Amino acid sequence: MHPRFKSLWQAHGFALVAPLVALLIVALLEPTGWVQRLENLAISLRFQLREPWDPPADPRLLLVGIDQQSLDVLGEWPWPRTIEADFLKSIALANENPRTVAFDLLLVNNYDQFHLETPNGAATPDDALGDAAGLLPSVIVGAQTFRYQGDAAGHQQALAATAEALKDPGPTQPITHVTGDVNKIAGSDIAKLPVTPLRHNSLFGFVDDTPSTLDGVHYVLPMVVRVGSAVYASLALQTAAQILHVDPDGISVVVGRQVALHNSEGKTWTIPVNDRGEMEINYRNPAGFQTVNFAVLFESFTKFVKNNTPIPDRCDIDKKAVLIGQVADGSAATDIGPTPLQPRAPLVYTHFNAINDILRNDYIREVPWGWVVAGYLLVSWLSLFGLRDSSIAVGVAYRR
Repeated sequence: MHPRFKSLWQAHGFALVAPLVALLIVALLEPTGWVQRLENLAISLRFQLREPWDPPADPRLLLVGIDQQSLDVLGEWPWPRTIEADFLKSIALANENPRTVAFDLLLVNNYDQFHLETPNGAATPDDALGDAAGLLPSVIVGAQTFRYQGDAAGHQQALAATAEALKDPGPTQPITHVTGDVNKIAGSDIAKLPVTPLRHNSLFGFVDDTPSTLDGVHYVLPMVVRVGSAVYASLALQTAAQILHVDPDGISVVVGRQVALHNSEGKTWTIPVNDRGEMEINYRNPAGFQTVNFAVLFESFTKFVKNNTPIPDRCDIDKKAVLIGQVADGSAATDIGPTPLQPRAPLVYTHFNAINDILRNDYIREVPWGWVVAGYLLVSWLSLFGLRDSSIAVGVAYRR
């Protein structure tokens, strides 16, 4: 080596090479589980630090919680279908005009699970619920894919039941504008769909919600779900589409890139998704959500219908999307899990946040890897070269 280059290497070689070596080590360790856990912890910490300054949720959203008070008033969970039916009828009789009423609930088993007897000629509770849903302009209920764990005969029976239900899905149709490999989208060949009378008088959206395999936290939520080779909207996407006046034909998917909503006025909303059709949820402080519990809302409509008692402002659902889900935290809780903001959160919050993100165009976007590397190297080299000849006091102050 030429003496001059040798001298330069001795003087500056470490400062040049050390950041590159550190970058290589990070790149090799980045796919490992423990590094991913550290990254997840950092993500959760950033959500928590930002939480006090989060803006309120979109005013078009109302969260209706099935809380302990609602269970005390209306009975233990699960409720007979007559409760949900009477609730929907009370909205119609009160001449309320919600944009949509979305149930983050799986109403997929026939009424006989409650061991109820129906008199000859009378409508079943499922029929009553379906008829009540038909009284409102828009009702959305939950569906879910699952992987059958039983024997081959049972698997074939589940496949046949799914295929039979999808022959007559009611107003819900698969998304036809899909670009890319559909098989990458999360889902299954088997699905639980709403009971037939309800399916015929409402839309359904999938509530699939897979937590992280590393820490169990819910960071993402599917926007679209695959059933066999067909692609359907999630509950969150279906609800957002109703709020934004987007017809089923106005939804398009580019696998691994985006889900787009196009309405008749030419407006477009673009949702970033990964290969599995999942959106990273930008969680906001739940203190900024408009909320009311199910029993209070139900009672306010009932009193208005019977006695013309004024409906309280907090129960105003005019032109709003009403999202109903379980929020009780106790022995009756069945839909509770960890989020970046709470170790035990009602998982209806994941759907609420996702809908709010779409309405607010409030997404988490990753900085391209190239920009991260360039910024890291620039800061590292400036720091090493700038501090190489500085005093100890200056170096310590800089590091602080």
